[in-house]
Amino acid sequence: MTNCRICNNTNITTLELPKFKLDQCSDCGYAQLSKYPSEEEVEKIYKDNYFEEKRGSDHINDSKMKFEFVEKFIKKDGLLLDFGCGTGNFLKSAKEAGYNVCGFDVSEYAAEYVKTNLNIETKSGKFNEDVYAQESIDAVTSFDVIEHLTNFEYMVDCFKTWLKPGGYLFLTTPDIKSWDAVVLKKNWYGFQKYPEHINFFTSKSLRILLESQGFKVEKVKVWGFVRSFEYIFTHWIKNSKVQNISLKVLRALHLQNIEIYIPMVDLMLVAKKD
Repeated sequence: MTNCRICNNTNITTLELPKFKLDQCSDCGYAQLSKYPSEEEVEKIYKDNYFEEKRGSDHINDSKMKFEFVEKFIKKDGLLLDFGCGTGNFLKSAKEAGYNVCGFDVSEYAAEYVKTNLNIETKSGKFNEDVYAQESIDAVTSFDVIEHLTNFEYMVDCFKTWLKPGGYLFLTTPDIKSWDAVVLKKNWYGFQKYPEHINFFTSKSLRILLESQGFKVEKVKVWGFVRSFEYIFTHWIKNSKVQNISLKVLRALHLQNIEIYIPMVDLMLVAKKD
């Protein structure tokens, strides 16, 4: 990356990490992998088993928390699209609350799961602006998606096409300048998602991106996630001996399924189409 894709700044630095390198803009903070994974590598990542653990209780409660936030901004009489819906945790919460919903995911497996088990209209495959009619959607949610896509600018452009004037867009993504990223530096949890995560945003870079596409950013806040103790110890402790001992203690004390909300890693952005 010689020029920043977000702000066109030419002052790009390289961040050396154990498994990969990042090119980062010195102005808006946007960063991307110096080398994107191939299509073959990407296809290996998003197999059916990628979605299995996301149906756990902690992920379901995490989606409920997102819905409770989104619900403050939108009305029930419109159509809500969850883009990158996975196996439908968020859609389930919204449908149960009486909202008219539909979903989209790159995974045919995930889309079929949502259609079969939740009876929610869901499309899959490669997206383009013709997937939904122009100005047919009242609100779009896209949680932890933008960091995965090589063509994220086009995704935002599609959202603008599909949304009605005054429609809302909700995004979450890891914030490379979050408090925990600043403290942990190269050991930041956000860097452990390689090669799934290929883009890294800041609140400044996302604001520039959305405003350049005709959105008005209404809110940016620290977000986080709900996870069980077992998930945290399994995914965050890399030393296998320490991990095994910790998990044995958790299970002996029957604490493994306790869930907590951790306000770190992610940011939530709310934008409105002008």
